[in-house]
Amino acid sequence: MVRDDNGAPPCDFHLAIGFGPRTGEFQLTGRFVRNGRTLPPEGYVLLLADGEETVELDATGAAVPRRGSGGVDLPVLTGLSGRDLETEEGRLLVGKAIEVLGLLGEFGFPPDRHLSEIHVDGREVDLVWMETGTLIRTGSGGYREKIMKLRAVYGALDEDGRFPSLVDLRFDRQVVVR
Repeated sequence: MVRDDNGAPPCDFHLAIGFGPRTGEFQLTGRFVRNGRTLPPEGYVLLLADGEETVELDATGAAVPRRGSGGVDLPVLTGLSGRDLETEEGRLLVGKAIEVLGLLGEFGFPPDRHLSEIHVDGREVDLVWMETGTLIRTGSGGYREKIMKLRAVYGALDEDGRFPSLVDLRFDRQVVVR
């Protein structure tokens, strides 16, 4: 098992080892672990768990066969069932969840480090932050602007060491914090 104690993403960790001046050719195998959490294989982004079944989803929203009996820590997608994946509406909602995941990573919030759950309800997407349990409301669209707002206020939110229980990004030109 390879452990990354410096918090580097798997690709950075691989590059640091694989391209050092004295490194020969090798194949890096096993699972990456960060802070006791096993990182998912590349391409897996969500774990849909609805009480009846557990399905891993790839970056396109397609269900993929589970590899083993767990151990991979993915953000959990709630609010949908496995049957919803077969409907147009369900695929649309999974697409929204995947869009938000991509934006979180793009703006410096790697989902494997920050996100515990992503919940879709109707057309709304909500996030549950891993470290604090904070509910982050993103609403039904305009996710790029909303995640940019989260990035802009994030430092101030954690300034006194007590992250709020709710961050609501659904409003124009404001962030509601409780």
